[in-house]
Amino acid sequence: YDYLNGESTIEPNLNDLAPIGKWERGIGNGCPFNLGTYFDRGNWVYSDDIQKNDPPVLFYNLFACGPGRLTDENYLAGAYIFNTTYGLITIASSKSGSMLYFNDFTEPLGEGSTIGEAFQTWFNKQAPFELWEQEWYYGMYLFGDPTLRVLKLDNYSPNKPEITGPINGAPEEEYTFQINDVKDPEGDAIYCYWDWGDGNNSGWKGPYTSDDDIIEHHTFYTKDTYIIKAKLKDVNGAESDWGTLNFSLSKNKLLSNFNFLKKLLYYLRITY
Repeated sequence: YDYLNGESTIEPNLNDLAPIGKWERGIGNGCPFNLGTYFDRGNWVYSDDIQKNDPPVLFYNLFACGPGRLTDENYLAGAYIFNTTYGLITIASSKSGSMLYFNDFTEPLGEGSTIGEAFQTWFNKQAPFELWEQEWYYGMYLFGDPTLRVLKLDNYSPNKPEITGPINGAPEEEYTFQINDVKDPEGDAIYCYWDWGDGNNSGWKGPYTSDDDIIEHHTFYTKDTYIIKAKLKDVNGAESDWGTLNFSLSKNKLLSNFNFLKKLLYYLRITY
């Protein structure tokens, strides 16, 4: 199939003379021919070559046909991450094909998306798929952990949060706590995690932008002193130190109401 239109006019053509021998098809009867026969700068690459050389690389985007074919023994896409010290992620095709239009992948990756999210963004941006795109892109796989993301080497964590709010109260009352004017040195999006000290937490909530005020509400039920903690994390994963606030429940709700009634009756008696 003429994927790019006009391929037949591009030289060299099949059976044209080459410096050594003649030009042949890259795939013949299902088996790739040995490029090393024609180019002394290359040769076959086997999975044990990858293991032996153990390249210090974390991520591979293989621009080749078939290295992600899971049915092949010691398939190359797996060899790069399962047979090496450093390999974490490989993107590869299970047949003829590869990634094209790389900016659709690298831009979201550089903006903080996980590798899996960036891969999905790239794939969706190729749609709607023409026939040649279906034949070229379908069968692309991501091998490894898709939740990994690239961290900027010069990324700094958000500033330590300062929690404001009441420092004592009564059980079963809802109280409001706040972090004012959150800051990230690079202006990255920010997430916030609250630990209420009573076994409950908020999980990561957000995103917030720099200079936002973060407001949360919580109810405590047992007389005690609680250490409320909060930390911030930017979109690249850099976390701040914990900010803390001590909060005490000095009375239970029933006793507090009883004391209030006693005082009320006392003043009513004096007035009467």
